[in-house]
Amino acid sequence: MTTNNARQKKTGFTLIEVFIAIAIMLLIISIPTYIFQNTNKKQSLEKAVSQVVSIINGAKSLAISSKEFSDYGVKINSDSIISFTGSVYNQSDSQNVSYALDSSVTITNINILGSTGTISFQKIKGSTLNTGSFKIQLKDNPTSYKTITIYPTGLLEVN
Repeated sequence: MTTNNARQKKTGFTLIEVFIAIAIMLLIISIPTYIFQNTNKKQSLEKAVSQVVSIINGAKSLAISSKEFSDYGVKINSDSIISFTGSVYNQSDSQNVSYALDSSVTITNINILGSTGTISFQKIKGSTLNTGSFKIQLKDNPTSYKTITIYPTGLLEVN
């Protein structure tokens, strides 16, 4: 009888086989999750750049159209952009409009000539004396950024 018992096959999985199967499943799940997170971060950066460019171009357009026969500008902060009326930013002006950036990005290296992050566009011409550049970058990855450059004509370049 002992020979028959020895020949019987055991069914089921060993503990090692179960751990290997779980490890493979975790690996299969983690790769797409990592790729998805990186894609979302890059999209946040692109969205923030698009938003900032749009706000700056909007201020320039208002100046060119001479709405209320006034200059228009933007104040660049690390976490927001403020659109304002006039050639000088006045923090207490009730007409200022603040636009918050996505919490995953920040603005750094603000290097605008003649101001502390303020760009003012001249009425009718749309030109500015506040030329320079700044970076929009991911907070958790400083090597992932876009640089926005402002030229005297009021044109923007994104690199």
